[in-house]
Amino acid sequence: MKNYYEILGIEAGANREQIEAAYFRKAEKFLLERDAADSEILLSIQEAYAILSDPSRRQAYHQAFKQRNLQEEAEKAPARPLKKTASVEPLIPSKKPVDLGEISLSESFHTFRPSYQEIFDRLWSNITELPRPKAEKIESLDVEIVLSPEEAMRGGEARIMVPGRVTCPVCRGLKSVGPFLCFRCGGEGTMTGEYPVRVRFPAGMPSAYTVQAAMDHLGIHNFYLTVHFRIDEEGDL
Repeated sequence: MKNYYEILGIEAGANREQIEAAYFRKAEKFLLERDAADSEILLSIQEAYAILSDPSRRQAYHQAFKQRNLQEEAEKAPARPLKKTASVEPLIPSKKPVDLGEISLSESFHTFRPSYQEIFDRLWSNITELPRPKAEKIESLDVEIVLSPEEAMRGGEARIMVPGRVTCPVCRGLKSVGPFLCFRCGGEGTMTGEYPVRVRFPAGMPSAYTVQAAMDHLGIHNFYLTVHFRIDEEGDL
C-alpha cells in the first residue's frame, strides 16, 4: 500500500492547503525535469493528491493505512509461547476454492459465440463510440468453461477479461488532477483495455451450470455475459 503522505512529503495531519501546495510543488518539479522512464512518479503524485484532497477518499485511505500499520506491528511482535493443553484432534485441511485465473476473450475467441469478428465489432463500438444501429438488440456473449470433476467439486471463480472502457480511477473522469493533465488516462477521463468480469461456480456443482452478468460498468450496453460451466467427465481437458 502506497504511503501518499510520504509521496507528497507532508504530515498525516496536513490540511487541504498544505496538500495542494505540496502537490503543485512536486508536479511542477517533475514536469520540468521529467524522464519518460519515471512516469510512475507523476502517477503516484497525482494519485496521492486525488485521494488526499477528497475528504471521503482520504478518510477511507486513512482507515486502510492505519489498519495496515496495526497489522504490521502485530506481525513484528514476538510470539508468546502457548500453555500446554490437552491433546486435540488435528483438523483435516479443506481444499480451497479453485481460481481459474484470467481468461482473455481476445486470446480464446474459439471458446465463445457468435463469431469473433461480430463480437469484437460490437464490443469496440461501445468503446470507440462509433455509431451503432438504432435497432441493435442486447445479445448474449456466450463463453464455455470446461472444468475437471475435482474443480467442480471444490467450486471457485474465473475472471473473464472483456474489452471495455472505464472511468479513470485517478481523475474520476475530470481529465485533469488540479491544473495538470491526468497522467493516468492521458487527459481522456476514461481508460480502455481488458477488464475482468468475475463469475463464480458453486462447490459440488451439477454437470452444467450457467451464470449471467451485465457489463454496463465496462461501458458495454449491447452485450451481457453468459458463462456456461460444464464438467469434463471423459478427462479430455
